[in-house]
Amino acid sequence: MNLVLRAARLEDIDLLFAWVNRPDSLAAKLRTKGPVGRVEHEVWFRKRLADPRCRIWIALIDEVPIGQVRFTRSAEAWEIDIYVIAERRGGGLGRAVLIRSIALLGSEHTGERVLARVKYANTASLRLFERAGFSIAAEANDHVVLTANLVEGS
Repeated sequence: MNLVLRAARLEDIDLLFAWVNRPDSLAAKLRTKGPVGRVEHEVWFRKRLADPRCRIWIALIDEVPIGQVRFTRSAEAWEIDIYVIAERRGGGLGRAVLIRSIALLGSEHTGERVLARVKYANTASLRLFERAGFSIAAEANDHVVLTANLVEGS
């Protein structure tokens, strides 16, 4: 198994559109309340690709896309969004994608914080972030906030 993270590119627009609208993806979202329209997604994706405060990587196993990870710089930290297709979950793959993406971002932004917002009901994601070294920083009505520091080569 050869796990690679590569920078997202415009050709990934259809792939990410399909993933964001999967029921399991929508169920985990805090801000997205229903299916995303095609035009809305295209505008959003083009803006993210052009934004220097955003990094999107596509996770591939043996050159087959299996997920994505996105970091967006907010006022307080780099906020993370991660998605691994259901067929590839389990066995530590999500953790490997998370750790590798943090190392990539850490090579550019050592010492800065990463922040994850996870719904309480999403116990698999809560475990994923905790096992990757994140700690609970705050709790809200519908989600928990976890943080970690970026370290080069994490």
